[in-house]
Amino acid sequence: MAPDEDNEEGFLMMESSPDLIFLQIWDAETDTAWACFDPELLDSNEEAPITSSDGQSVFPLKCTMRDRELAAKCVEWYAHTCEPYPGMDWLKDTRE
Repeated sequence: MAPDEDNEEGFLMMESSPDLIFLQIWDAETDTAWACFDPELLDSNEEAPITSSDGQSVFPLKCTMRDRELAAKCVEWYAHTCEPYPGMDWLKDTRE
């Protein structure tokens, strides 16, 4: 999901399996990425068992969540505001 059709301003990406959800938001203007995470898995270096829609992306297990209701709120919030949902903690990566 993106605010522009070319994904040049940013995007929200969601991938899932029956048990896990990966959410990532990227803001092109600030070159900042936010990802969901599971505090219990922050030390994990494993890959999540999620098959990506592009067939090649790999998702860190620590950047997944299980709460489908919270994930839905994050997607809905982004659809209205193009911002990360403030009711969730995010891992933030800024490239400055």
